[in-house]
Amino acid sequence: MRGKQKRASAGDVMGAGVVTAENSSNLLDVARNMADKKIGSIVVVNLSHEPIGLITETDILRTISEYEQKFFDLTAQDIMSKPLITIPATADVEKIEKEMKRHKIKHLPVISSGKLVGIVTTKNLVDYLGKWEIKE
Repeated sequence: MRGKQKRASAGDVMGAGVVTAENSSNLLDVARNMADKKIGSIVVVNLSHEPIGLITETDILRTISEYEQKFFDLTAQDIMSKPLITIPATADVEKIEKEMKRHKIKHLPVISSGKLVGIVTTKNLVDYLGKWEIKE
């Protein structure tokens, strides 16, 4: 008899080295940072480096469209999604998927011991699930 297989957790599938921006950062710097690092989102932190919001590529594009030249006067705090929805590093893949669906999000910051440790994206989930073999 085989033992139960451990389900993958957020800590197993997340991308490490999550990129952050201070809430006072101007949006041009945020957009450049995202473009330079080829990432689809950035976690916004306060002066104590606590995660407080999230900015995605879509947020940047919508803001440019809405504010045009005034875009350059805005900060990360002005457009970040809040409250920040997070998940514990111990949450399993099923819980991650449910939270993403429930909140209609594609980027989910991962918290361990009160600290930001990574981010799970839909790409991370697809990559993880792609490792499974389908047996017929």
